Amino acid sequence: MKLDYQKLIGLINEAVIALKQTGLNVSLAADLERMNQQLQQSPIVDVITERQRQVSDEGYTSGHDDIHENGELALAAAEYAIQAAVAPWDEDIEYDEHEPGKYWPWDVTCWKPTSQRRDLVKAGALILAEIERIDRAATFKPGENNLAGVIE
Repeated sequence: MKLDYQKLIGLINEAVIALKQTGLNVSLAADLERMNQQLQQSPIVDVITERQRQVSDEGYTSGHDDIHENGELALAAAEYAIQAAVAPWDEDIEYDEHEPGKYWPWDVTCWKPTSQRRDLVKAGALILAEIERIDRAATFKPGENNLAGVIE
């Protein structure tokens, strides 16, 4: 099950409003409000939201990711992280005009540097996609009895 963090934030906001309106549990409302503020400011939420965007807007589903068996997702993540680390030091070229590094696994048209923070969020989402792909590959191997121990 995938968790939609933006939806969770909205639900927590609704709960806080309802609790405040009833006046029944002001302490719980304050705790939820504090938790919601922390959640909204969490970089991990940005990474997960970016991963969800990659799937919903770009079509980079698990099926798509599964064809990249040679570390391409990790390499792309590394290139975005390197861009975020190195490009701000280069005063001769605008941040988003840098070419991808030599380990960029895809066509240059897929390279979309934006800003230091945004590129680190992209890198995190690509790492997440690679971890998910590795986990799927480890749990499902074509030709093997994937239900061994479950159905006998």
